[in-house]
Amino acid sequence: EGIQAEQDMRMRMRSEPVKQGLPRPVSVKCVSLNIGLASNINQDVHDLIEEEMRRMVLNDAKEFPIPGLPAPENESVSPASTDVEEKYLLEARNMVQEEMATSSASAEAGAN
Repeated sequence: EGIQAEQDMRMRMRSEPVKQGLPRPVSVKCVSLNIGLASNINQDVHDLIEEEMRRMVLNDAKEFPIPGLPAPENESVSPASTDVEEKYLLEARNMVQEEMATSSASAEAGAN
């Protein structure tokens, strides 16, 4: 029972691209935010977001490899932390969904 509960939690904690079967990058090295210099995002913030994105992609590639491709072996980016409690992950997902709903509603109101 304990092993099944751990496997169930591991499945719930997968990233959204893995859960939804979305296309994923073939190589972690090609992951980039592609934010232009004209953006108002601070360079330090940009670097932190990009580093976390690489960690998430690397973790997905190691834990849930794309069928037919080998899992990465010697990447310079360590995998994402797996010690995040599920309740915090769910809270973060809810916050993102709320922000997306607010942004979408604002965009629709501006279009009218």
